[in-house]
Amino acid sequence: MENQENETVGELLRRTRLAKKLDLQDIAAYLCIRARFLDALENGNTKELPGDAYAQGFVRSYAAYLGLDANKTVAQYKQEMSGRAAESEEDSERLEESENETLAPKPVTLIVSAVALIVIFCIWKGFHTNDPVVVVAAPEAEAVTVLDESYPLPVQAAENAAETSAETPVPPVPAKKPEIPAGDENAAAASEDMDAGRTVPAERGISEEQVENIHIYGQRNVNPRLVLVANEAAWIEVRRGETVLISRVLNKGDRYQVSRNPENLFLKTGNAGGLDVFLDGELMPPVGPKGALRTNIPLNPDNFIQKEAAELDE
Repeated sequence: MENQENETVGELLRRTRLAKKLDLQDIAAYLCIRARFLDALENGNTKELPGDAYAQGFVRSYAAYLGLDANKTVAQYKQEMSGRAAESEEDSERLEESENETLAPKPVTLIVSAVALIVIFCIWKGFHTNDPVVVVAAPEAEAVTVLDESYPLPVQAAENAAETSAETPVPPVPAKKPEIPAGDENAAAASEDMDAGRTVPAERGISEEQVENIHIYGQRNVNPRLVLVANEAAWIEVRRGETVLISRVLNKGDRYQVSRNPENLFLKTGNAGGLDVFLDGELMPPVGPKGALRTNIPLNPDNFIQKEAAELDE
């Protein structure tokens, strides 16, 4: 089905789905993507999506399911997001300029502030001495009138103090990065899903142009024995018991480093053949064919060793 003129990716996905009389809930169950995310894609509600990397993976999976050109659809989605980002940046610049004009200090404001400091100083002085309290009035912007001439005001000293206070910058307090206690799987669950970093891949079929878009997840799992590498877009979910450690779409080249503690650790994927499983750097047999849904796969090195041995015996 061809994309109509000026039709957005969301409109294309929705029109294609309705033309094929497909139910959104059924598609969500098949792709293992929440229905509200697919609905957000169709309606262009990008703020409802968990992130740009997630969204691109959702678009790719959804387009492929509907029989559309996944690469072309993702490219159009990226172009739409770039246009929105440019508009947002222009709006931010205009807002910043407006705020700078509004917040710029005016001469009258500075004079009034200086006079207020003088009044406060005089009141404080009156409480700490037996001399009469001096009342100050400022009928003119640049003039200060002393009502009691027997008590001269330190005008210059107060103005110097005000200028010094205004010119002295206050150093910003750096934000402290929250720490995750070691061994706390529940607290670290979000970290495994979000602390992706970029790296140069060693796997086959990855071009230099794709390097910048490749991410590693589960980096806190140091020296992993098992590593899951996507050879094409594949959704994965890793659980330890009832705790979800990661749930996201891995694009081609992305990988997830599995914890060395295999206790009660299981994998679920919506594209079994889209994952390469490496054990100690060696490619293991696939967990299933491409496009197949697989659940409750034990992420235990012994499980893959036994599976490989069984296939060799056959």
